[in-house]
Amino acid sequence: MRKSALFGALLVAAGQSHAAEQCKLTQVASLPIRTLPDGTVAVPVKLSGSDQLMRLDLSSPHSAVTGTYADTAKLDGKLLPEKVHVGYLGNEISLQVRLPDVQIGPVRGKDIWVFRLPDKPLVENTPAGVLGTDLLSGFDIELNLRDAKLNLFSPDHCENAGAYWAKYSASLPIETDKVGHLFVRMTLDGEDVTADLATIQPQAEMGMNTATKLFGFDKTSPKIVELPAPPGGARVYRYPFKSLSAGGLKIAHPVIDLVPGDSGGRCDGTPRVFHGMMGMCWGASQLHLGLAELRHLRLYLATKENLLHLTAADPTTWNDAPEPPPPPIYPILLRCGDAEGHFISDGPEGFISAKIRFGVNMPPAPDRVTVAPGKDTTCTLQAKDGAVISSASFQISRDGSSDADNAALLKHVDITEQLPSSTSGTERRFTFTVKAKDLTPGILTLGFPVTFNQPKSDEDE
Repeated sequence: MRKSALFGALLVAAGQSHAAEQCKLTQVASLPIRTLPDGTVAVPVKLSGSDQLMRLDLSSPHSAVTGTYADTAKLDGKLLPEKVHVGYLGNEISLQVRLPDVQIGPVRGKDIWVFRLPDKPLVENTPAGVLGTDLLSGFDIELNLRDAKLNLFSPDHCENAGAYWAKYSASLPIETDKVGHLFVRMTLDGEDVTADLATIQPQAEMGMNTATKLFGFDKTSPKIVELPAPPGGARVYRYPFKSLSAGGLKIAHPVIDLVPGDSGGRCDGTPRVFHGMMGMCWGASQLHLGLAELRHLRLYLATKENLLHLTAADPTTWNDAPEPPPPPIYPILLRCGDAEGHFISDGPEGFISAKIRFGVNMPPAPDRVTVAPGKDTTCTLQAKDGAVISSASFQISRDGSSDADNAALLKHVDITEQLPSSTSGTERRFTFTVKAKDLTPGILTLGFPVTFNQPKSDEDE
């Protein structure tokens, strides 16, 4: 991985030693990951002593702050060199600004230059900016979305010490282009593709032109599905891919947004004409892995070894571990649209709960139910096998989002509960409707606590 000027500053400030390597991993920081209303994730940092959130983007070699933050903090700035053109989030970047003091966990750096994002609608909801790999290049990085943690470690350790949580892990070489963009090689439906960790976007993405070159289909192919275009946005398509795999791990039926244009093909270092002049472009992969796919994995980026160690998010589902006992099956059915809730024990016998994630005005994804204006989702709770529901309700679950984020999103969502059609007996059915009042995007998780009784069978007597 490319080392930034922050590498030395951070390690000196943290008092880390570059003496003999040790086998034991030394954790430097553990940052909580927050899910933002648009479904992306952010981590806390300190900028000039002030607590700020920065959106996490492991596919970007460059960090950035918004123009609003730069102006408010009165940061020094300078123009990029005339022949350097930087595109980010659909914006043309022309300015750099100097951060006098940056603190990540207990580690601090001074006088760090980052990009200044123009305050266009695409980035207006970005917290203070974007945290790229340049400000993290002095660390090994563990991305644990399941437990909402970004853990940072000293890179001084024995080889293959990274995936400490699992007995076995896959290891992929990390490749780096001339601008510091990190990518690995994976297999999508039998074709080798370059892929980066696009934690800046909820969903995986590939350019339609790239998909056509690799797989031969285009937007007119019979298996292609066209998604509703967002207001003012380009059309997005889907294709039923079968598997995405790497190092023995496989994600079945990955959901990938196919967008206009190329992804990676025009930024491979080949001389081309850009902005009316001959030049070379770097910094793109054929496949951008989004959060929906990365939630299936747990990752460790070993910066000195240039290796990505990865396991399933729950390593016992892949590693050689004893077969866990099957989860109990409860006689309660929860269905929200096409999604079915999975209940777990939530107290004494007869107390259970389930969670359902809703993508409010978000692109469809396997781990959530889509809600949009005119597309309400109704959830029904009903007993089976002779059981009787005593009570049922809903509650807002944090699930990686803060109370403030949930409260902000709930201003744009209506949740109504319909009383059971029958006051007693097995026919009691509880109904909840989730409705988007406008086009405000976000992720909302609802918990459904239930109490029930089930008559004992003759065998239990």
